[in-house]
Amino acid sequence: MGLVQISYMKIDDYGPWTLSLGPDREHKLQKLQASIYHFLQSYLTDVGGLVFSHRYDEFIGLTNGVDIEKHEALLEEFANRFPVTISIGIGIGSTTYEALKEAEELLKSLIIEGRRSSISSRRRYGDRLYEYSITLAHIDVANSLETTLKGGSTLYGFGAEMLELYSRLVEETMKHNMLSFYLGGDNFLIVYNGRDADEIKNLIEKPVKELGLSIRCGIGRASTARRAMTLATTALDMIREGRVNGDIHYIEE
Repeated sequence: MGLVQISYMKIDDYGPWTLSLGPDREHKLQKLQASIYHFLQSYLTDVGGLVFSHRYDEFIGLTNGVDIEKHEALLEEFANRFPVTISIGIGIGSTTYEALKEAEELLKSLIIEGRRSSISSRRRYGDRLYEYSITLAHIDVANSLETTLKGGSTLYGFGAEMLELYSRLVEETMKHNMLSFYLGGDNFLIVYNGRDADEIKNLIEKPVKELGLSIRCGIGRASTARRAMTLATTALDMIREGRVNGDIHYIEE
């Protein structure tokens, strides 16, 4: 089993900086946060990674294969584009949660030391000795709109139900050293480092059943996050189109 690399990114001194914008600031912050996410996603997918917004001033990158030099280039370009800076902790582990915890510890050390626009990692510069792998499970709630309309629920209420499902997935996956992300709409992502599709099926079964939902799940495994996501979405599309049997399908690079 290969290793997983996580890059935990946080906007430096964001709270105090926002106050400098005056009381008519919220719309500006929303636009800034969206622009930052767009930039980070564009940069990291170009080098094989993926990134997810977490708390809007923090971002979690799945960065297998993205070396220190590329992270430094990201910081430099970020500082040239935005009125704020970010710092990054880069963690590596045999599980995604283990990698996240190391990344978070390293990021916290930067904050405590008062360093800005900085990177902390236990990797060596130019180090490419690690063998990486990552598994992504792309989950889709089946027939969600149809279920909502027929059941008499409101669209707003169904959106709240999706957030509840996300909260339960986060709770369950953390118990198993995995991570979960909400992709929007009725789509979710579980990030782990195994090859067992049944492991995911058993993990999500309880929260899905408790909410009276049915799901489809495409799973992809590859050396980089972007490639694993492509395989996971391919597997999900195959289920949707009836090209495979069952509600879970696994594809490995």
